[in-house]
Amino acid sequence: MSITPPESHADYLQRSNRLSRGESNPDNFEIDIIRKDGAIRHLQVFAGNCSGTDSSSIKVLYNDVTEERKQAEEALKASEVSYRRLFESAKDGILIIDAMTD
Repeated sequence: MSITPPESHADYLQRSNRLSRGESNPDNFEIDIIRKDGAIRHLQVFAGNCSGTDSSSIKVLYNDVTEERKQAEEALKASEVSYRRLFESAKDGILIIDAMTD
């Protein structure tokens, strides 16, 4: 059983292949993991060389950001609902222009 969902596993394979070719990887990235109970957790990963040791020693810190991500998603949904209600209940016309298009 894999501990990563397919999307995160593909990223893992890319990082592993870069290391095997002697290329560097980012020091900070995010991954998803699957816990034993099947729950998916979102992790920030911070990696770096250990100072004062040989180059094969690294330190890795995992920060579980699942709750922060859930809160951000809920805040975004609430904002979208609020905007939609404002837009749909406006008594005046609303014109939306995209300044990036011709």
